[in-house]
Amino acid sequence: MAGMKTLVRIAVASSCFLLAGVLAAQTTPDPTPTPVSNMPSEAEIGELTAKATEKVDVFKKTLDSVKPYLDKADPSAYSKDMNAAENANMILGILKKNGPTGYGLVSLLTVLDDLDLDATQDSTAILIYGTKAMTEGKQPPDGMTAAVLMLTSSASSFYDISELVMHATLRFVAGEEAILNQVFAELKKQPNH
Repeated sequence: MAGMKTLVRIAVASSCFLLAGVLAAQTTPDPTPTPVSNMPSEAEIGELTAKATEKVDVFKKTLDSVKPYLDKADPSAYSKDMNAAENANMILGILKKNGPTGYGLVSLLTVLDDLDLDATQDSTAILIYGTKAMTEGKQPPDGMTAAVLMLTSSASSFYDISELVMHATLRFVAGEEAILNQVFAELKKQPNH
């Protein structure tokens, strides 16, 4: 008799767990996000553009600081890089004013990658200039190492923010494509299409 009571208790407990599992399965949302639900929010894009603006502003100050070295190493670099930074500020301003678009985010990603490359090329040019001075028996310019480190830091900052913008851009474009696919599917269902 005791064995029968134990079996009944096990059966009742198992039934309760099974029922709870079925109810939980029916009420638990699908853990896989859809492209639309995975789109970056306006707040996330705003945070990324604020960080990117910060990085561009730091780069512009860095360019002003390293200009004496850069002018000797590559006289065209300062104005080219300042123009690129101003272009980045323009794109960031448009994103802040009009909100995110796939085109705007890809433009931002492109200009941030360009700035990363510019900062890297500038630091390399200054290093080459200093190395050339040493091969000629001269001392490298005072402050050259600090200039290279500042430019390297800017390049690293642009790389980091570009990585974040790239992931947000991919999620944004995937969401836009999903929405467009839904709209086109609905249009095809309508008569005369």
